Amino acid sequence: MLKRLHLDNFRCLTNFEIRPAPISVLVGPNGVGKTALFDALLALQELTTAGTTVDQSFHPLSRTRWDARNVQRLELDAQEPGGPFFQYALNICHEPSRRKVFIERERLAADGNVLYEQTAGEVRLFGDEPSPAPRTSFPFDSR
Repeated sequence: MLKRLHLDNFRCLTNFEIRPAPISVLVGPNGVGKTALFDALLALQELTTAGTTVDQSFHPLSRTRWDARNVQRLELDAQEPGGPFFQYALNICHEPSRRKVFIERERLAADGNVLYEQTAGEVRLFGDEPSPAPRTSFPFDSR
């Protein structure tokens, strides 16, 4: 179950957070971000499970038009009843001058323990058992 969704610099949403109840209804006038919430979740799904590239899932036009920052942030917290509490964070960097879109940082944690982290072109895998140091790491092309 989705516990929290934070979006920053995605379509019309800047520094936006929602903590939906188990049953929620989104209502509001046109242009306030109802569809943007679902588009962000769809972009994340496409990137993580459908094999699309980061520039296909998070096209430069998905950034907030009036915000000059080049980084988009997405954070998602989820938990199944009785299961671990997962926290996922993704930073997408857009470099318009080089027409480049890439994953600047990606992190997955369960119950506060980091399982996976990617930053600065390196992936670190920590495994299912909590550990302060990664079990392994390797280079990663963030495109």
